[in-house]
Amino acid sequence: KRFGIGPPADTIQRTTARDPIQPPDPPTKLKIGLVTKSTVSLTWKPPKNDGGAPVTHYIIECLSWDRTGEGKETWRQCNRRDVEETKFTVEDLKEGGEYEFRVKAVNEAGPSRPSATVGPIIVKDQTCPPAIELKEFMEVEEGTDVNIVAKIKGVPFPTLTWQKASPKKPEEKSAVLYDQHVNKIVSEDSCTLLIQQSRRKDTGLFTITAVNNFGTDSKEMRLNVLGRPGPPEGPIKFESISGDQMTLSWLPPKDDGGSKITNYVIEKREAN
Repeated sequence: KRFGIGPPADTIQRTTARDPIQPPDPPTKLKIGLVTKSTVSLTWKPPKNDGGAPVTHYIIECLSWDRTGEGKETWRQCNRRDVEETKFTVEDLKEGGEYEFRVKAVNEAGPSRPSATVGPIIVKDQTCPPAIELKEFMEVEEGTDVNIVAKIKGVPFPTLTWQKASPKKPEEKSAVLYDQHVNKIVSEDSCTLLIQQSRRKDTGLFTITAVNNFGTDSKEMRLNVLGRPGPPEGPIKFESISGDQMTLSWLPPKDDGGSKITNYVIEKREAN
């Protein structure tokens, strides 16, 4: 006013300038995985829009179908704990029951709308023979950690074995021995052969075999570990000698290091 500016008033609490926070969009791409007589495994993708705040967890809901019409069909929450990952196995389902599923994402503003539903699906043990997906060839430099990943399908989950053979003798297979250098890691849908600090001698044909009560499947992959070639094979021969030149000959190395020999380096020294 005309007499000047009055004293300021303080805010009661601190505040941060930011856009208003809304609940996130629904999760996407909800899918059913493994089904047993009492469980259903689900996977999904995070929401495209988190509403302005990170998604903290998910809520999984199921609907039990009642074909008789005697019971009331209502959605109920399946998870007793906060689910932070984008996967969950619903347990304690009734064998032979028919269920639908949906998922909600939650941030600090609250839960999202439900995702698109999947199902209905009848809860019972699935059975199928093994099936393997494995790339046919891999090439790495010596000293590199190698992960040979095989995607595995089959219900019940198959027994898995790895074998190795020389590329020159592919029929002579032997079981892979596991130690600190080579190890096998099995998950719910894959099997990884881990070779740490690979060496030239790790080059070979690797075969994985999957077996369950309903069949067998095998896949083979060739691993080529690149390294230095071995020494040329002797003896070195003097083909011709004259006053100012000589011609030498030798045999290629037994190990070419995993790739074609491009050239040789010839060294000399004066005799004492």
